Amino acid sequence: MVSTRSSTSTLVTKDENRIVAVVTGANSGYGLGICQMLLRCLSLPPGEPLPESAPQLSAMPPFLRHLYPGKESKLQPGPPPTLTLVIVCRKSVDAEATKKTVLAEHYKDLEKRKRKGKPVREGWRDGLKIQLETCDFSLMGGKNGILQLCQRLNRTLPHITSLFLNAGMAAFSGVDYFHAFRQIWRDGLAYAFSHPEFMVEIPGLCTDDGRGMVWSVNTLAPYTMTTELMPLLRRSPSSLPFSPRVMYTSSGTATFQHLPSNPLDDYQLIEYPRSYSPSKYMCDLIFCQLDKTYGDEIDTGREVRCFVADPGAMTTGITRGGFGPFMLVQEILFGLTWLAFYLARLGGSPWHSMYPTEGVRPLLYAAFVDPLYLPSANKIPSPKFLIHASRWGRTTVDFSEVDSWVETEEIGVGLVERCEQIRLEWRRREGIE
Repeated sequence: MVSTRSSTSTLVTKDENRIVAVVTGANSGYGLGICQMLLRCLSLPPGEPLPESAPQLSAMPPFLRHLYPGKESKLQPGPPPTLTLVIVCRKSVDAEATKKTVLAEHYKDLEKRKRKGKPVREGWRDGLKIQLETCDFSLMGGKNGILQLCQRLNRTLPHITSLFLNAGMAAFSGVDYFHAFRQIWRDGLAYAFSHPEFMVEIPGLCTDDGRGMVWSVNTLAPYTMTTELMPLLRRSPSSLPFSPRVMYTSSGTATFQHLPSNPLDDYQLIEYPRSYSPSKYMCDLIFCQLDKTYGDEIDTGREVRCFVADPGAMTTGITRGGFGPFMLVQEILFGLTWLAFYLARLGGSPWHSMYPTEGVRPLLYAAFVDPLYLPSANKIPSPKFLIHASRWGRTTVDFSEVDSWVETEEIGVGLVERCEQIRLEWRRREGIE
């Protein structure tokens, strides 16, 4: 793998006591939930345990469970770290709306803490910074493309502590109701509505330069951002309570069975009738390779772990987009789907997190838990953390592995090579090399 040289400006002021979190796809759904939970967790006063960092027995591989119970990470006494939250959306109007929503909810939460007599951290609001960025993740080049976004971040940020790669897309055009009822009959409501096989997808959707659109957003973009921003991640100060990590929002349908029979022949999924699940799974395999490469401090000089997480099933903008072009039909089916999800959870489904602030718990756990409770990258690369919901809404985190990652090692290596070729070609086009 070719390393990326840093383009960080010497004018950026170092800030050794600042956590920097970048969230893509932040305007709704899980991206918005990540932003809300980051502010909620990191605004706790010094010495207060962070619940999201508490080791969970179910989230550990069997060979590490003897270490349980552990303790939550704490923001150390003394000047606690401040936060820079970088919100990345496709449009500036979405980024502005996200900032407004996140701050409004956060200030309500702070006031609620005061009313309950809970300590409120002094100086938190003064130290909080929110940086807005825009990017169309189907574009590699151009002002609103991925490479220029990474160049801007390299110029404006001192480092990155947590990189949440949540932006994604699906080319859903509708529902095959016959197959929907058949899957519900065969697999049950809970499984069918968390691992659907009945969504109709638009095949052959391409970017202007001929790349597979869904593959570009769900697979190439996360690889490119991780590689381009690795210098910033490696510069995250070791004095911070959390080590630098990359978290990718995967899917419960990201499994080996969804790959084409010869995945490297049509790796951009242009001719394949389905693109969402295989593109997500391809990125899971890529993250196994990235974790092997960057998760070993002996080889890289600074360990940067790369994880994947499945936040479970929740009605999102992608869900709404799969109900066809008519707004009224979308709203009716969206409401019915939400009701079906809720009934599935009441029926015992562990996959239906329902709410974004609950579904993002595996992502935050991957970002915050102490390295002691994680398998090393050379033993289990890129472990996959899953949501586990109870029927009454309490959510925990389960440990898992990327499906068939051992058997698909060569596919993962091949995908990395192809993504790297595209990245380097676009760096030359943009005049970065």
